[in-house]
This record gives sequence, C-alpha cells and structure tokens, in this order.
Amino acid sequence: DRMARTETHFIWTGDYAGRLAQLQAAADAAKDDATPLLGGEEHPYDVLARDYATLLEEAEAAGLRIVVRGLRDDEWDDLVDAHPPRTDEQFADGDKTLGFNERTGLRPLILAGLVEPAIDTRSRFDDWVAEHGLSRGDIKAVALKVWALTNGVNAVDPKSLPPLPTRAAVEN
Repeated sequence: DRMARTETHFIWTGDYAGRLAQLQAAADAAKDDATPLLGGEEHPYDVLARDYATLLEEAEAAGLRIVVRGLRDDEWDDLVDAHPPRTDEQFADGDKTLGFNERTGLRPLILAGLVEPAIDTRSRFDDWVAEHGLSRGDIKAVALKVWALTNGVNAVDPKSLPPLPTRAAVEN
C-alpha cells in the first residue's frame, strides 16, 4: 500500500454544518456594513469571524476524519466477484456504472480501502458505522472516494499537464 493514493474524507457531526453556514452568511452580510462604530465597539464582521473560527475548531474536533485509499487490482477483482452487478432493470444501469452490486458492495468497498481508522473485520466496521450514526449519504460519499481512487477517476496524469514555461532562448 506504499504506492496507493489516499484521500481524507471529513464528515461533520451534529448541527455544526448548519451553524457554520449560518455564521458564514451573517459574516458575509456584515462584511460591507458601514454603520459608524461607537468608541471601542468591534465591527460585527470581526465578531462573527471570531465566532466562526471558534466554532470551526470545535466542529473539526467533533467531526469524523476518514482516510481511504484506492484498491489494488486484485482487491477490486475480489470485490466484483463477491458482489457482481445486478441485472434487474431498475438497478442494472447503476451497478453497471460502478462495476459491482451497489447495495451489497458499498461497505465492503469502504472496508477494503479504509486506512484510518484501522478496522479489520466487516462486523467491526458495521459497529463503527452504527456507533457514529453514518447515513446512507455518508456511506455513499466515502465509497465513491474509494471507487474514484481505485478506478483513476479525477486522477491527474502528469503527461496531461501543460509543460512548465521555459525561458526564451532569445533573451541573450
């Protein structure tokens, strides 16, 4: 796994995401407030920015940080063999796109690609999911990160980047 690319996924817990969004909106609204301040009075934007920074620190400490990696080719083959795409019409297209059974394969995909926290069995993984109250959306978001790392989606090929600018030979 030394060569595997990894990515961190962060899940907000509690109502932090909503509270942060409200503070951000209030700060944006207060940014251009030109109301004269009384002696020693702080600008509302400065107060809101400080409140936002404090809440963000608290939210990040309370949140769930997950590190995943792409699966090796043999691990991917094992996952697909264990969870072949469904052929029922309503599921066929989604499963075909993913390459495996989305309903039964998402958790095994995450477990196989999980770097942090280090969890080694499916039952312990299921307990961890329940303990943290992860939603279907949380599971899908983490699984899609593992899937993208595995399948090279959004991977940057250095050959596709523009060449670095070079000094013109005419400078002499």
